[in-house]
Amino acid sequence: MDRAVPKSLFDRLVAVWRSKSRRYWLTAALVLAVTLYGTPWVNEQLGLNSVRYHLFQITGTLTARPLRARFTKIVAINNNDYINGSKGVSPVNRAYLGHIVTALKNNDVPIIALDFIFHFADRRMSPVRVGDYSSVGNRDEVDTLIKAVIAAADDNKKIILPIDVVPVDGSDSYRIVPAIYQAYGICTKLVADGVWYSSGAPGFELSPKAQKNINCGYIELPFDPRQIPPLIDVNQNRRIASLSLAVAAARDPEALKVVGSSTKYTISLPPSRSEPFSAGQLIRGDEKALDALRPSAVIVGGTWLAHDKPEPVDLHEGLIGRISGVLMHENYTEGILDERLVTPLPDWVRFAIEAIVGIAFAIAFAAFSEFWMKLLLLVGIAVSLLLAQWLAFILFASLLDVFLPLVSLALHSVLEKLLE
Repeated sequence: MDRAVPKSLFDRLVAVWRSKSRRYWLTAALVLAVTLYGTPWVNEQLGLNSVRYHLFQITGTLTARPLRARFTKIVAINNNDYINGSKGVSPVNRAYLGHIVTALKNNDVPIIALDFIFHFADRRMSPVRVGDYSSVGNRDEVDTLIKAVIAAADDNKKIILPIDVVPVDGSDSYRIVPAIYQAYGICTKLVADGVWYSSGAPGFELSPKAQKNINCGYIELPFDPRQIPPLIDVNQNRRIASLSLAVAAARDPEALKVVGSSTKYTISLPPSRSEPFSAGQLIRGDEKALDALRPSAVIVGGTWLAHDKPEPVDLHEGLIGRISGVLMHENYTEGILDERLVTPLPDWVRFAIEAIVGIAFAIAFAAFSEFWMKLLLLVGIAVSLLLAQWLAFILFASLLDVFLPLVSLALHSVLEKLLE
């Protein structure tokens, strides 16, 4: 390579640097620092994060294999099921959930997961003593559910039960909220990352096969709907898996290693590609529903109408608008099993790139003195950034927050020119 080329470029940069005053460069540095630091706040205030998620979904849809639910199906307790089957009570009738588990077992469904809160009514945080049912509440209903779970596990069906967690202030770890089934000796101790041990309890003994087939996963959804809920720390020697990760691991144990505790993104299944079957269809023995559910991992959740608002319960902000929590769990499970995973750039790498690009903007605007050239440069850079953003989405699932610095540095350059 001709050494004259880099020397010429260096001389050009020096000339650009010397063409502007110290005040110009200090002001440009301040503008860049403020806009880089303030962009996340601006995005939140203007609701631009939803635009970011929408762009991610569109990009992923165009680049991924055809989206469909290949490994999972949903059984939803809809409004009619909730009123007639669960008697309209909250929390949902545990015996009714037991009937659903039994129906899925009898239909030879290999993996059964429940997306419901099972903590004690007072959300107690004190340890649960195995065999102490005094605080369970609705004991007959819960007994029915636990017996159905044990019977399914004894029939070699993988059972995934949900467990609630709460963040620990001032740390990245969580605390487990005790669940009523732990009084029955289910999911009483973590024995490996994402793997629980179940001892059973008097009157609810577990065979070695049943112990192996029962697992639990947390149901706390991430702040960013693109992110698959990973293994999280619960102040123990082992980490706990999310419900979706536990379901995926029940089919493919390697899923725990693939996701781990790192950040992985996935796109969302359009609702039309994942129509749930109702609990009523299942219990009535609807042949279409039974045939579709039989080879799949089935996640059971609630979609009945909330008492205080005209919309279904358990709605969350997703990539394609507000969707039910059970559909989000299915999205994450499908993303893992269908290998639709993208690892985003680390925050420090993304920030470093944004800072370097911002410095390049400042130098470029300083190199041209005419207003029309600055405007033409602004348009050209904006178009180039769109292409760069597309590549960043495809390769790293990341969006570079440089549009605000770009516009701000362009305005700064124009104002400095007017003040000369």
